[in-house]
Amino acid sequence: MKHLVIFIPLIIAILSCSPRNKLDPPDNPLDPNNPMYESPSAAFIDGPNEGDIISTTSVTFDWQGNETALEYSYKLDSFDWSLWSNNTSTTFARLDEGQHRVQVRAKGLNLDDNSTPIELNFEVNAVSGMSAIVYPYRQYGLPGDT
Repeated sequence: MKHLVIFIPLIIAILSCSPRNKLDPPDNPLDPNNPMYESPSAAFIDGPNEGDIISTTSVTFDWQGNETALEYSYKLDSFDWSLWSNNTSTTFARLDEGQHRVQVRAKGLNLDDNSTPIELNFEVNAVSGMSAIVYPYRQYGLPGDT
């Protein structure tokens, strides 16, 4: 009987620690497994609209991110992605005639950089009338090149 008195409180203590009484962790808005999680994203707020034809060889794009976005990276056409930064604007200069695509992606507090990039397609038609142009506008040369 004496042993039973010692084991009953021990059994109650063990049962009170069972997983069915475990508290759920608080919701973490940065946890991608949380149903309320919002992936970092961006949206264009200024610049050409989808399918616009611009008559200059330089264009500026502005964007903004949602609440979870902290840094952004962008690219034009097939060039490499820019480095991550908190800049929300960029200007592309010396654009060639024709179709172009700009993309912007966002990264959040949890460093989630797998967000789906936004993209916008536009056309440059800056040559008017009879003209001669150097194509591509952006030329690279090294000392001694001809």
